[in-house]
Amino acid sequence: MNYLEKAVTKKAAERTGKALPHEVPELIERDSLDPHTVDVMKHFGLNAASFLNTYSCRVEDALIEIASKCKEHKESIVLLYQEVLRLRELMPEDILAQYDAENLREE
Repeated sequence: MNYLEKAVTKKAAERTGKALPHEVPELIERDSLDPHTVDVMKHFGLNAASFLNTYSCRVEDALIEIASKCKEHKESIVLLYQEVLRLRELMPEDILAQYDAENLREE
């Protein structure tokens, strides 16, 4: 692609909001690659694998963090529920029935 073609392609990409196609160097033997691999290289560039790896590692780290927080929250909920059960056992039956009647109405 010569300079003029690159400039025209860049202007068209800016107007349409689409990404510029990347060039796949002639040194790469395209015949030995899957056509989808060549398409990915053209769309995302030669560093596509590196970018994808970095992205997937960040997603994995975020999922691990979320799973850890979910576990912590679940443990907190279990502890709170056990505390509620303990307090309900301490409360006299007539007061408990009155509380349930006032606060646990179905809507």
